[in-house]
Amino acid sequence: SLDKYIHWVANWSAETN
Repeated sequence: SLDKYIHWVANWSAETN
């Protein structure tokens, strides 16, 4: 499942932006 990956990407994107 990509649930963990999606959470990681969302958090990284929010911090990067």
